[in-house]
Amino acid sequence: MEIDFELGKKILAAVNASRNLEVKTLDVDILPHPDGKDIFVLRSNMKFPISRAQAEKVLEKFSIPHSVMEGVKCTDGTFCFTFDTLHRLGLYLIPYLSYGILNGGMATSYCDVKNNSKFNPELFARAESDFTKLAQLCKGQPKGITPAYINPDGTPGYDFIELKMRSVLRHIQQSQALTGKPASDYQHAIFQMTSFNTDAKLAARYKEYKNSPILKDLIAQTGVDITEPESAVQPLIPAFTPTAAGYPLSFFKDRNGEYYALPGGHGQNFIVLRDIYKKLLAAGKKFVYLGNVDNIGFTITPVELAVLALTGRQATFDFSFKTPVDVKGGILIRERNGHLTCGDIGRAVSDEFVKKNEDAGIPILFNCATGLFNLEYLVENL
Repeated sequence: MEIDFELGKKILAAVNASRNLEVKTLDVDILPHPDGKDIFVLRSNMKFPISRAQAEKVLEKFSIPHSVMEGVKCTDGTFCFTFDTLHRLGLYLIPYLSYGILNGGMATSYCDVKNNSKFNPELFARAESDFTKLAQLCKGQPKGITPAYINPDGTPGYDFIELKMRSVLRHIQQSQALTGKPASDYQHAIFQMTSFNTDAKLAARYKEYKNSPILKDLIAQTGVDITEPESAVQPLIPAFTPTAAGYPLSFFKDRNGEYYALPGGHGQNFIVLRDIYKKLLAAGKKFVYLGNVDNIGFTITPVELAVLALTGRQATFDFSFKTPVDVKGGILIRERNGHLTCGDIGRAVSDEFVKKNEDAGIPILFNCATGLFNLEYLVENL
């Protein structure tokens, strides 16, 4: 096991240097709502206006035939896309997309009785027998190769990563049927960031996926071997001593005097995957998705892809309407300077502010931690 002490020292120095800095409380103006300009609700009845000049510019850039505009109404130089016409345009953009997975986490939390029973002890007690069975399957495994769901008969379902690979292949299949493009246009369809703890086990399972009942036929039909993703391993860094022990922090050692190593945060992907992002751009990709492997809702959305291409924005991010179980994470806010940003509950945005708005029945947009990026912009700013 290799530990990147140099990287650890840099991060540790930054943490210690900032110990006297207060966590910035955001200057919240309002909780924003869908406005059809910066925030869209992707529903079947949506309307998306864009200038004719901008739409034609996108068609030309991506060599998309004008027949894709069939059914798109044009009034006074403005095209008005519907959900269906955006979906069709998005399928034409699939060859320019690569799907990125943050795949470095172990399934430790899936086996944690204390944390999983905390939300509703009575409910947990009723399901404890099934929980114990599944926990045994997850113990010591990367999150990505553990069951993503449970079948009605109680048996484990397909793996998280297996379902994601199937989803990507299904979108490629639909795109090929519409565009007639060859398999060569859909290579580099998937990439990942693993960790020291997950990399070898993931690679071994991917070899088995070649014969997966939900992947094998799609691989043959599309000509895309989804089981061989572009991949980079996130380095391990030494864990730090607890803040409760006081500053300055140092590297933590266990009772045997050994360093305890963990992967860094997800934001480190922009360093770890830098060469892969550049390779994808050189291969003709223009967009990349990025999200957690165990986020069951993290799938390709052609409508979202079309909106990003038409607007020329830097990125889009998925949010859902906050529910009572969404207690840890960020919410979308608009600051008084007009900027949209995401603030962590309890740190950047107070718990009291969140509760006050929830009690008033005001919808709150909760961060789903998935993003779709303009790859040209991303590489330029790495």
